[in-house]
Amino acid sequence: MTAFVIDTSALVAVFEGAVGGETIATEIAAAGRVVLPATCLVELALLRTKFSGLPEWVQAIRDDRFEIAEITRAIADHAVSAALRFGKGSGHRAQLNFGDCFSYAVAKHRGLPLLFVGNDFTHTDIQPAFIP
Repeated sequence: MTAFVIDTSALVAVFEGAVGGETIATEIAAAGRVVLPATCLVELALLRTKFSGLPEWVQAIRDDRFEIAEITRAIADHAVSAALRFGKGSGHRAQLNFGDCFSYAVAKHRGLPLLFVGNDFTHTDIQPAFIP
């Protein structure tokens, strides 16, 4: 069973129909389990003004393949470490934002690869699910 953590950036690429979005959609469809940090679900909801129809799409994420990862103390600790090491203002090339730090943290805590779009995570020690 294929399992991975998914970052908001990958879901937005699918929704926008961006380059690589179709491949990401195929990977999601083939996955046995997709772990979505709770922070990413909120981040998607905040994008409602950018994309019409996004609230309905966010609701569609709630199928059996998607697991919403709760933010526990252990995950928060991983996110703080990511922020200090890789976050904006750290001087590191990754310059992870708030949501990125939680995606990183859930992937690290679960020992799963992370599905993302962009170059920010490539400058960290996270294992990519694949590079679209």
